[in-house]
Amino acid sequence: MNRFKKQAFFKEFPFLGSLKGFDTETLSGEELDSLKVSRFDEETLERVPSSYYWDGSLGVTDNWQRVDLVLKDGSVIHDAVQTQGKSGSNYAYTQTQTWEGETILEAIDRHGVADSLAYVVLLAHELNDWEGSRYVHSHKVTVFKPARGVSVNALIDAARSRALREVQAECNF
Repeated sequence: MNRFKKQAFFKEFPFLGSLKGFDTETLSGEELDSLKVSRFDEETLERVPSSYYWDGSLGVTDNWQRVDLVLKDGSVIHDAVQTQGKSGSNYAYTQTQTWEGETILEAIDRHGVADSLAYVVLLAHELNDWEGSRYVHSHKVTVFKPARGVSVNALIDAARSRALREVQAECNF
């Protein structure tokens, strides 16, 4: 990524310096392959971040997404959203694990920060390092700003109403 553009992003969004692995002064740490800004809407907030890890004697795949919530006062809630995922190994006597996560909207509600939310930051890491395969190692950051007219509280209320209707339909037999 262009050094000047990276500096401009870090100046515009000072909270990026508090993200694990990044330093605003030297821009050292994990190299950013992509840094962009986008608007969040209902579809964005319904996303569930994921994690996938698999290893073996010939390599490893380690892909994960992490979501941080940035509040209007500048404070950051790191790893704010529980990821869904799967991990395992090609080694004998190891177990595969899977787990469920939560949507970004559920996490915002759980933390009680709907009124004070300024940004949602999605960090994505991809590592594919298997012998005989193409090596991939990338770090991408997307800063989501609220779209005009989007009320996070209204989205939470709508999600609650949908869930209530679903439960009532399931119980109405």
